[in-house]
Amino acid sequence: MFVRCGAKPQQQFKAKAAATGHSSSSSNEEQEEQEEQKEQKEPEDIASAGCIADEVVGEGGEAVKVGSDELRQWLREGRFIAVNRRLSQATRAGDTDEVEQELEHCDLERVQLITGRCNDMLATVGRGASGYLGGGKAPGGAEWNYTVEGSNIRARMVQTCHVDFIRAVAGMAEVDLTGDSPMEQSMRWKRGRTMSGLSRRSRTRESTTSPSDSHVRISVAMRSKGFRTDLVEVSEIEGGTPVDTVWQVIAAYPSLRSKADDILSSTIIDLMDEPARAVCVLLHPPPANMHLPTPRPQHNRCPFMQISVLLEPLGELPPGSLRATGATVPVRITRIFDVEVPYAVRKILQFLPTMIMRGIANRTATDEEQGINSYLQQSEILTRAIEVGSRAEFYGRLRA
Repeated sequence: MFVRCGAKPQQQFKAKAAATGHSSSSSNEEQEEQEEQKEQKEPEDIASAGCIADEVVGEGGEAVKVGSDELRQWLREGRFIAVNRRLSQATRAGDTDEVEQELEHCDLERVQLITGRCNDMLATVGRGASGYLGGGKAPGGAEWNYTVEGSNIRARMVQTCHVDFIRAVAGMAEVDLTGDSPMEQSMRWKRGRTMSGLSRRSRTRESTTSPSDSHVRISVAMRSKGFRTDLVEVSEIEGGTPVDTVWQVIAAYPSLRSKADDILSSTIIDLMDEPARAVCVLLHPPPANMHLPTPRPQHNRCPFMQISVLLEPLGELPPGSLRATGATVPVRITRIFDVEVPYAVRKILQFLPTMIMRGIANRTATDEEQGINSYLQQSEILTRAIEVGSRAEFYGRLRA
């Protein structure tokens, strides 16, 4: 059971508590009967309803009380589902005073929103290729599908990479490193805030290389590039926590004769202790109350864009000692795209024949399949981001 968005958080809790009859005149027996009735109404298989466990329990099966400090730590660790579950438990128990104290340290509506989008994504992944009009397979076996419905484009791509699982997570989460020329596209790389170690190494390599040895410089660039060819400039403009940040993404789409200036939240959701046993990276609309910079001249901004990435290790993860050394495992990477395109792009799409659209989708899937494998396995900038970037603590905990 999850607390839904709508009324003010405190009003939700108080209304729920009143509805369950928790008053000073209620007997302990009546309270126990009411709780038993609620438990009977819960789904028997929570995993099938959203891959989310129902209780936080101790070794003896008793409910665990979680304080606000621990909730705050959970948010920093990307455990939004666990935080939402804890607050839902407090609501069912009528602990309104305790919950209101915890709200001082927790943006409940943000937690609810992220939890809802995560559950929606899991449900979409579970439906597979159903609901898409076109599809195919890239040369390496990646499966892709797409459909266009009015101003909405929905697409899906699923591939399996043999890579260190933490590198797979970081590779999808570090938005500014996914471009094909991150040293030029990433604003933090240009400023040298977290990548100075790699910057010095790259300059050392180039300074000891004669002009005729251009292939060495090309090799260094190849070990830095990502997989997206559309990125022009990416910068992190706000960070609530290391796992919930906001980015400005400037992109160019020559085939659609369009440029974009989009603002996206990037949220990492740790589901490794949940039945889903995965990590989700959401690129989704920024907080509603956030003041957004105006789009650049001659750039469009999508009314809605969400890219959901689910990273699932197939089989058992290596033990801690092997994870620490970056042992590779097969990782299934599912990406779901849901975009409402601007009016100008919509007019172009209306005149594109289906065969051309299919060709664009196939070329994109083929290029990204190869690019993602190379990026996750070889990128030196990604290595530095994992070691010393703003999310290094999160990656270290995931690797432990």
